[in-house]
Amino acid sequence: MGGFAVPSFVKAHRGRRHLLRGVRLDRAAERVILSHLIHDVTVGPAGWALIRKAKDRERRLCQRIGIEIAEADALALLAGVAAS
Repeated sequence: MGGFAVPSFVKAHRGRRHLLRGVRLDRAAERVILSHLIHDVTVGPAGWALIRKAKDRERRLCQRIGIEIAEADALALLAGVAAS
């Protein structure tokens, strides 16, 4: 399998929580890179994912690595921000 090297400038931000939007987690490449990004998160959820109609595989991955799924998409998020 090919290498998924995470650049050093990205590694410097490990431990931060991330918001995933527009990313389906049904391919191995995305799952591996996400796991590398959230590697050192220790407090609370590792991040959040905006996934409308998440598949079982995506739900299992997110539960295992500590990502909370929000059943919405990026447009719904932006509409909510604009309304407030």
